[in-house]
Amino acid sequence: MLVAMELTGLYLWASLRSYYLNSIRLSLTAHAQLLGGMVAGYLVRPEGPDQEAVANLAAGWPAETGFSVAILDAGGVVLGASRSLADLVGKRLQTDEVSNALGGSRGSSVGTDPRSGEPVYVVAEPVMDSGRVVGVVYLQGSLAPAYEVLRNIRRILLWATGAALLLTVVLGSGLARTITRPIEEVTRKAALMARGDFDQAIPVRSGDEIGQLAEMFNYLAGRLKETLAAISDERNKLETIMAFMADGIVAVDREGRVIRVNQAACRMLGVTPESSLGREHHELWPNTGLALAVQAVLKEGQTASLQLNLPGQDRVLQAHITPLRERGSLGGAVVVLHDITELQRVEAMRREFVANVSHELKTPLTTVKSYVETLLDGAAEDPDLRQRFLRVVESETDRMVRLVRDLLHLSQLDQGTVRWDIQPYDLPSLVEEALAKLEVTAQRKGLRIHREWPRDLPPALVDRDKLLQVLLNLLANAIEFTPEGGAITVRVGEAEVLFPAAAAVPAAPAPGGIPAAAQAPAGALAASGAPAAAPAAGGIPAAAPATGGIPAAAPAQAREAGRYLAVQVQDTGIGIPRDDLPRIFERFYRVDKARSRTLGGTGLGMAIAKQIVEALGGRIGIESELGKGTVVTFTVPAAPACDGSGWDGDEEALPGEVGP
Repeated sequence: MLVAMELTGLYLWASLRSYYLNSIRLSLTAHAQLLGGMVAGYLVRPEGPDQEAVANLAAGWPAETGFSVAILDAGGVVLGASRSLADLVGKRLQTDEVSNALGGSRGSSVGTDPRSGEPVYVVAEPVMDSGRVVGVVYLQGSLAPAYEVLRNIRRILLWATGAALLLTVVLGSGLARTITRPIEEVTRKAALMARGDFDQAIPVRSGDEIGQLAEMFNYLAGRLKETLAAISDERNKLETIMAFMADGIVAVDREGRVIRVNQAACRMLGVTPESSLGREHHELWPNTGLALAVQAVLKEGQTASLQLNLPGQDRVLQAHITPLRERGSLGGAVVVLHDITELQRVEAMRREFVANVSHELKTPLTTVKSYVETLLDGAAEDPDLRQRFLRVVESETDRMVRLVRDLLHLSQLDQGTVRWDIQPYDLPSLVEEALAKLEVTAQRKGLRIHREWPRDLPPALVDRDKLLQVLLNLLANAIEFTPEGGAITVRVGEAEVLFPAAAAVPAAPAPGGIPAAAQAPAGALAASGAPAAAPAAGGIPAAAPATGGIPAAAPAQAREAGRYLAVQVQDTGIGIPRDDLPRIFERFYRVDKARSRTLGGTGLGMAIAKQIVEALGGRIGIESELGKGTVVTFTVPAAPACDGSGWDGDEEALPGEVGP
């Protein structure tokens, strides 16, 4: 019986020692591989390792893991370390484990920390790039708690053996069964624990040695359970990090089967974790290029990177494929998917904007330069020619001034640095003021201007100067692109009355703080007398207000009142082709580029008008039919304290028509 107890204790002790050391080794290896993937990019930079980034990463290593970390370059010099190993920074670490890692294989061993004298488990993981070692991740975990537990187990076993021997000698065979029963229970529980079931407890029936053994066994089981729970928590942290990463992660084993996939990857690939795990990796990818790249990495062990377009979606992914190594051999691969759609879109917009600005400035500068050179070559001697050339130079200079002014205005709107003065204003009076500024131009072309609005509209809650700028831009466009003898009609009214179809839309705030009632649909625009043409983005687009807009108080008051006023400018001009309507509010976009430049336009007026209207809490939209005319409509908040009677339905123009 004593021999059996001793063998059982030794088996338990050996099993627990092996299990605990293996758990620590696996945890250290997993952390080392994860950290190796994180620091690889810092170690392979053309200008040399990013020592500051490596040092910050190592210094920020969480102490809760219970491990110490050091990151070495390809020469074995410590670039960064956690607090417990900080004295190694800048020194060359020469150990067998590091030597193995620098040779391309993982090094690990059980040794003694020279600083604390504690037993430690050391893992040195090579950081690979293109088949070569670019650094080493050195992890060190203390074995003191484990050895303490094992010593307790050994002590318990010795106590149990001594107690059993004493009871056997003193009590004899009569007490043999009393002794063997708890020993059998301990053996059974120990076997369960050796198989990984640590949720075990032995009832304490007495205060003798067997009872103490049970107490110590229960204590051991509790400590082991806590230790494994801590290890599980660390694993859960890694799982949480993967789950909430913006990048997609897909891991495959050496046979090419999916063993891990996070939520971001599932969203990008249109799959679920349940349907992905265990499948062949090529069944997940949207094209064969990525499947071939993964297969090549699994075969050759070299990292790879490529871009791919998702079929049926306007999205671009950047895929990085890194081999996974286990004990020096290829154990699989990890695919990191990064959505670069927005990055490419912004880069394309930046290039287009720079090209447009360069072109818009180059044209007048070229003209000015050529005329100045002509004047310098002797043309200045002719007064008439000099005067004509100087007028051209002045015109082109004014054009550049307008362009720079509009660019600065757009920049201020984008950055939210525009100062707003929101006050109640009579909207028809602002329209009349804008018409008065353009009256001479309209009369010169023989245009008829009709005004249609009720006499008792509520005031609009706007910035007077900014809204006047919008009105001048829209009216100037209508005058410029309407042939001689044409007509321009300006309508003002409450949005729900001027466009009845919009009244059916609930007045709840739409995304971006714009009440849905202000989103006049295409049918509402056509009902007001506009040409029956396709609207740009559905009449009044559902665009969000410009960032940095006005103080939130004014739009909030308008939302409380639920009332919006609408202004509509309709002309009988040349119209806009259907294909150009969706881009009419883009910066520098012109339908007829040659004619627009001849008239002195910068291509920014409609973009500025859109941002001002949206910043004021309104919407703007356009309808047009080629050869028949164009209708531009925008809405602005009405002052909440006023109660206008709305549109009276009178289709005749009010007095004050401007004719030829």
